[in-house]
Amino acid sequence: MKLTKEKVNYYNHLVDNNCHGELLTTIASDFKLERYKKAFGSILTIHNVDGHLNYDVSQIRNRFKDEMKMYLKNNLSIEDYSVISSLI
Repeated sequence: MKLTKEKVNYYNHLVDNNCHGELLTTIASDFKLERYKKAFGSILTIHNVDGHLNYDVSQIRNRFKDEMKMYLKNNLSIEDYSVISSLI
């Protein structure tokens, strides 16, 4: 997928509204990364049920986020990766 201005604006909207879990899930979905989409979706469910993101779950989310960033770094253009990495 090529990043569009509309997508970047939407990602920024999620960041501005403190919706980091939704951002990670959306990026994984947009780039067809099903493993990460499922993982971030499950973490988001736990977050919503608990009303907060506890430390242990946040550590798991960070591990998946780092893995996804590495995948994106290896598969996106430098320009696109630069934009995505500044958001996540």
